Amino acid sequence: MSQPEAEVASAGGALKTLIHQFSDPLSFYRELVQNALDAGSMHVDIHLTYDESTQQAQIAIEDGGVGMNAHVIDTQLTRLFASKKDGDLTRIGKFGIGFVSVFALQPERVTLETWAEGDGWLVEFLDNGQFERRRLAQPREGTLIRIFKSMDRIKFETLQTESRKTVLYWCKHVGGEILFNGESLNRDFTVDSAVPYRWSEPDTEIVIGYPPDGQSFVGFYNQGLTLMESTTEHIWRGLAVKANSRFLEHTLTRDNIVMDANFKKVTTRIQAMLESELPTFLLKQLSETQHREAIFGALISHFGWQRVRLWTPSSLGHETGEDKEGLWQARPGEHKEGYLVWEAPGLAGLTDLPDEAVFRLSVPPDLHTPSHQQVATLKILDKTTGNILQEQVLKWQDFRPRYGPHSFHLAFSARPDQQLDFRILWPGQVPLTFHDLELRRRATREFDLTEEQQAIPIFESVDGTGVSLQKLYQAHTEDRLWFASSRGLLVSRLLQRDMLVVPGRPHTQEWQFLNLFLSSKPKLAELELIAAVEEQSPPPDLQKLTPILNELSRLWGTDVKEIRWAYPDCPQDWFALLTPEPNALAKYSDVCVPRSGPTSLVINSRHPLSEQLVELAKSEPQMAAYLICKQFLSQSQLSAELDSQLALKSWRLRNE
Repeated sequence: MSQPEAEVASAGGALKTLIHQFSDPLSFYRELVQNALDAGSMHVDIHLTYDESTQQAQIAIEDGGVGMNAHVIDTQLTRLFASKKDGDLTRIGKFGIGFVSVFALQPERVTLETWAEGDGWLVEFLDNGQFERRRLAQPREGTLIRIFKSMDRIKFETLQTESRKTVLYWCKHVGGEILFNGESLNRDFTVDSAVPYRWSEPDTEIVIGYPPDGQSFVGFYNQGLTLMESTTEHIWRGLAVKANSRFLEHTLTRDNIVMDANFKKVTTRIQAMLESELPTFLLKQLSETQHREAIFGALISHFGWQRVRLWTPSSLGHETGEDKEGLWQARPGEHKEGYLVWEAPGLAGLTDLPDEAVFRLSVPPDLHTPSHQQVATLKILDKTTGNILQEQVLKWQDFRPRYGPHSFHLAFSARPDQQLDFRILWPGQVPLTFHDLELRRRATREFDLTEEQQAIPIFESVDGTGVSLQKLYQAHTEDRLWFASSRGLLVSRLLQRDMLVVPGRPHTQEWQFLNLFLSSKPKLAELELIAAVEEQSPPPDLQKLTPILNELSRLWGTDVKEIRWAYPDCPQDWFALLTPEPNALAKYSDVCVPRSGPTSLVINSRHPLSEQLVELAKSEPQMAAYLICKQFLSQSQLSAELDSQLALKSWRLRNE
């Protein structure tokens, strides 16, 4: 092997001029990865080391692509504007200046080792603008670039952190493997959505979806290399979008995308996907995936409400209560009364102002307490003036049925500069759990579905029949549509009456979608109908009270002819109701309404007072009858005058 030949030349002042176009000194990572991909490499290995003895950092970027021969080095690497890439759409770079970016870091020395056509070359660039080319004695594959820069250990740690962040931002979706100190930085080309929708053709791929946190996002890429990403500068509010196309280009300064005819073609395709294809895709996915809640949430974002911000308990202030597995709980006797939630972050930084706040709360399902018991007060306040913009008092009856978190909606309007606070005042009487607080805004898109979309079966009735939105809406207009959280006696009775019964639970994304589609609140059988019971004759001691109840009931215009003993097929907190006939389908709103004429008094056997009344009836039947009347009437409103009349009548009957 002959001695390495050396050639020395000067790049002149052009080098100093060109490196100033790179606003971020670490942009060279993007440029070198781009060059490696253009050279056909399937991997790029980036490795940072620090020499304590010399206090010098070394950055090594190695690829397995086609190397450079002497002619390429002389005519393209060291002559800054000569580029074989110009006019070739199969390559990402267009300006032939990618390698120059390494000098934006102001290194003391840069070396490049490359091998092509049987020859290997070492090119060394110095900080005075000169370079030297020498022949390599040992063959190697691809190209290895080393960058040397003096700094202390603390600055090196910062360089290492920022380098990883930069490479991840620009190169996470490229086709080749990107290794950073041995860690793969490749990420799937997708968006933050449970069910993303994809479209592709040769050289172009687009994916869109509604993210769970409502954060808008758009990203444009060329062969996976980032051209531009933004969470604010695009028109698709609440949507996450990524488009990867070899026809998209970045500007000369690499900080934006060229908005030419190719860019317009891609954005037009995105708009078509959003307006017509995405709703159909989501509706079809409802019958093929387990992510029904997430899909309904996406449909709500598309047609109804778009999430602006979601706060979990950890991101809010609390005056009382404690963390319990990520939720915030307050319990009587353990926590003082006060604000379960206060000092919410407000609206700072929001590009879209919300129209509504959604508080999600839950109470113990097996707790019995008066229906009028106050549970909490929700408030939206102006921080500056202290004025209450919106307020709602929550009572125990507002938490029916008692499973899962309940969503309470407070509409409001606010100015962009207004400082707001969202609060939950807990009076300390009933255990309460706070799940999260969501801010959202009304979408401007109309709920206009095609015939094809309306015919897609997205629900299944309790008897296993597919139900489309078209069939659902028809049953709704005929007042035949009911929803039920479980199948039991009530559902059987509804089916006997030719009703369409669909499984459903309130306070879910599915429920909100139905509310939006039907333009009215869906009817839940367990919540509105109370005759989900198997009625039998009551215990003998209670049956003997019928004549006494007959006398007392006449005081409020009712004629109780019999007592029935009910066994609800799900927990219900009502005590008794009046029905014209056994096993009647009565609405919950009728529970507290006295009926005229002959009726049956149906007592809930699962109510905690029922067993006590059975025992009392053995020794004090008149007192037991009085308490039954009092408890029944107190479900609505028992006047002091009627209460006195009932007490006096029962006392007289006792002394006869």
